[in-house]
Amino acid sequence: MTKIKFCILPYFLVNNLYLKLILGIFLGILFVTCHANTLAQQRQVFQQAYQAFLQKDEIQFQILRKALKNYSIGYYLEFIDLEKNLRTATTFNVEQFLKKYGDTQVGHRLRRQWLYLLAKRKDWQYFLNFYTPQSHKYLQCYQLKARLETGRQQTNLVQDILKMWLVGHSQPKVCDPAFDYLYKKDALNDDIVWQRIRLAMEKKKLGLAKYLAKYLQNKSYKQLVLNWQTMHKSPAKLLKKADYLDTSKEREILVYGFKRLAKKQVWQAYEFWQIYQKKYVFSQQQKNEINQLIALKAANQNNLNYATWITQLNKKLVDEKLLRAGLRTALKRKDWHSILAFVRKLPGTNTLQWQYWQARALEATNKKQQAKKIYQKLAKERDYYGFLAADKLGLVYNIRKTHRTLKAPKKLQRQLLNNKRIIRAQEFFYVDLKREARSEWQAAINKFNKEQLKAAAVLAHQWQWHDRAIFAAGKAKAFDDMNLRFPIVYRKKIEAGAKIHDLDIAWVYGLIRQESAFWVDAGSHAGAMGLMQLMPATARNVARQIDLKLPNKQAILDIENNIQMGTYYLRKMFDMFEGNHILAEAAYNAGPGRAKRWAKANPCLPADIWIELIPFNETRNYVRSVSLYTSIFEARLGYRKVGPLKISRIHEEDSEECRVE
Repeated sequence: MTKIKFCILPYFLVNNLYLKLILGIFLGILFVTCHANTLAQQRQVFQQAYQAFLQKDEIQFQILRKALKNYSIGYYLEFIDLEKNLRTATTFNVEQFLKKYGDTQVGHRLRRQWLYLLAKRKDWQYFLNFYTPQSHKYLQCYQLKARLETGRQQTNLVQDILKMWLVGHSQPKVCDPAFDYLYKKDALNDDIVWQRIRLAMEKKKLGLAKYLAKYLQNKSYKQLVLNWQTMHKSPAKLLKKADYLDTSKEREILVYGFKRLAKKQVWQAYEFWQIYQKKYVFSQQQKNEINQLIALKAANQNNLNYATWITQLNKKLVDEKLLRAGLRTALKRKDWHSILAFVRKLPGTNTLQWQYWQARALEATNKKQQAKKIYQKLAKERDYYGFLAADKLGLVYNIRKTHRTLKAPKKLQRQLLNNKRIIRAQEFFYVDLKREARSEWQAAINKFNKEQLKAAAVLAHQWQWHDRAIFAAGKAKAFDDMNLRFPIVYRKKIEAGAKIHDLDIAWVYGLIRQESAFWVDAGSHAGAMGLMQLMPATARNVARQIDLKLPNKQAILDIENNIQMGTYYLRKMFDMFEGNHILAEAAYNAGPGRAKRWAKANPCLPADIWIELIPFNETRNYVRSVSLYTSIFEARLGYRKVGPLKISRIHEEDSEECRVE
C-alpha cells in the first residue's frame, strides 16, 4: 500500500491548477507502473476513487479510475461517471459500456435510464436499438410507440399491444398511442373487451369498466355492464329478483353478486345460493368458488354453521386460508370439538400448528393422555408450537440438540467464487456499497439450486454478511445452523441499548432478528429503516425525546443510532402495556392503537389463543417469531431466563382484570 500512497501523494501537494493538470497526466502514466496489484490495494484505490467522485474531484477520480481496469468492479466507477453525465453522454459511450457491462446490475440500470432519456427525446430509432425486454410498464409502452413511429418490428405488434391493454387497471398515458392503434385497426371484438371488463370488475375498477363498455358492439352487453355495476353496489337487492337469463355472462354477474354478498352477509348469500344453483346452469368451477367462499366467510363472520360448511366441502377445496379461518373461529368460540372434527376430516391438519391445537382440544375435552403424547412429540421440535408444547410439559426447549453446522463442498464453494456475479457481489460488499452488492448477489442466487444456495449461505457467513447468509439458508430450507441463522453480532451496541432501557438482551436480539435479520440498511415497503425497522417519523420523534441528533434521514441507519432509538421505543411499548411482552411486540409491529383495540376485542382469552386471533397475518407471524427467536437467543447467549420471556409465563390469563399477560 505504501507504493500506491506514494504515487498519489504528489497530487495533493500541488495547488497551481495548471501544474495540477500536468501532474494529473503524469500520474496517469505513472499508474501504469505504480499499479494496484493486490486485491486489498485495488479495494483501497477503488474507495479513494469513489470518495474523489463524491467530493467532485474530477482529476483525482479519473487518475484513480484508470488504475482499476483489471479490478472486477472497476467498471462501477465508469458507470457512476456516465450516469452523472448521461444527458450529455454520447450514444457511442453508452453503447460501449453496455456492450461490456450490460449484463451487470448497474448495466441494466444504465440501460433503463438511457431508454427513458431516448424516449423523452423521441429518438425512437435508437430506442429500439438499445431496447431489451423490460419490466417497467412505461418502457414497455414506449417500445410499442417506437415500433409504431418507426415502422420497425411490426410482427405480432397487435398481439403485443393487446398484452398491455388486457389488464384490470388503467395503464399509463404513454400507452395511449399504442391503444389508439388497436381502436383504429378494429382489433377489439366484444369477447376481448368483455375480458378486460371482467378483469376491471374483479379489481373493483368500476370507472374503467364503464369506460370500456363503450367499445362493446352488442347493446345488450352494455346493459349487462350497468347491471354488473349495480350488482357491485347492491348485491342483496338484485339477487332477490331471481329473473335473470341463464346465459354465461349473466351467470358470471350472479357469481360476482354472491361473492359480494357473502363478504358482508354470509347467511343471506347462502340462502340465495340454495335457490339459484337449482335454477341456473353454473359451471362446477363457479359452484366450487361460491361454496368455498361461503364457508370461508362463515368462519370469518363467526357464523354458527361455519364448521359444518367447512367439513361438508369437497376436500380439494379446503385450502390453507380456509383452514386458518376455521381454526381462528373455533379458538375464539373455544369450540374444541370442531377443532377435533377438522383434524379428523380435513387434509392439511398435520402441521405443527394443528398438532398443537389438537392437543389443546384433547386436553380441554379431558383426554389428557392423548394430549400428552402429542405434546411429547411436538416438544422435540425447534418451533414456536414445539416450545409451547414443551412449556405444557415443563421441558427444556430443544435448541442445541438440533443444531447442525451448515457445510458445503469446497469444490462447490470454489465454483461459486468463480461466478462473475458472486465475485462482483463480494467486492461491492467489501468496499461498502451494499446496495450494489445485494443486487448482484440476488441476481446470482435466483438461478441457484438448493446445494448452491447452501454454499452461498456458507460463503456469506464467512464474509460476515449476515442477512444474505440467513436469507440464502432460508431459501435452501437449511434451518439447523444456529450460529449462521442467529448470529451474536453488534453485541456491545445491543447490550448497551438493552441495559439503558432495562430490556432483556435476548428479547432485543429476537426482535431485531425478526425485523431485519441483521440487515443494517434494510428498508421496508412502508418506509421502515435499519436493524430495528423504525419509521422515519417515529425515529425523529424518539430522537428528540432522547436528545439524539439526526442530521439527515440516513443517520437512522447508523447501527448505534438505530439501536438507541429502537430500544427506547420498545421500552415505551413495554411500559404502555404494563410489562406485557406480547402486546408490546404487537404494538411495535402494528402500532399501539391496533394493539389496544385487539386487546379490548379479546380480553378474556389465554395468550396462545390471543396470538392466534391477531387479525393481521404479518403481526401474528411477527409475535410468534419474536417469541421463538427470543428463546433461541437465550440459549445462544448462554442463559435460560425464567422470567416473562419464557413462553409459558406470558401465556396466562389475568383472572382479575381479564387481560392478556
